[in-house]
Amino acid sequence: MYNSEDYLNYNDLNIIENRIEELTNYFNNNQKATIPVFMKKQWVVNEFPYVQEISRIEKGINNLGTEFYKKPEWITTREWFINEGNNLNAFSYNDINRWLFNLDLIENSKDDILNVWNGQSFIYWNENSDYEWEE
Repeated sequence: MYNSEDYLNYNDLNIIENRIEELTNYFNNNQKATIPVFMKKQWVVNEFPYVQEISRIEKGINNLGTEFYKKPEWITTREWFINEGNNLNAFSYNDINRWLFNLDLIENSKDDILNVWNGQSFIYWNENSDYEWEE
């Protein structure tokens, strides 16, 4: 995790974007999910992350969580553009930590997610049962 003395470099952004792309492709290929394709950027030395890029990364992570389920530990995503005037939210190391935390939640539970959505039910409609319907 990052702290206030750390800095974000192009390698960090590439790693985060690669993880988003890999997870998106994993769920779309293995689950036939409909997560919007994540258009990753290849960051280079001395490139500055504008708010549009930060928002795109945020949206890519949020799309992963929204498509399946967000565990109770999920840290809420941020809105980067404030509608009042030209104000923007400030970016900090807390945002990077939130991204990494949420990506770890998805990564560490992706098999559980697949199992949730791959459940089967066997109902025998023509057989009597001792069970009562509950409402």
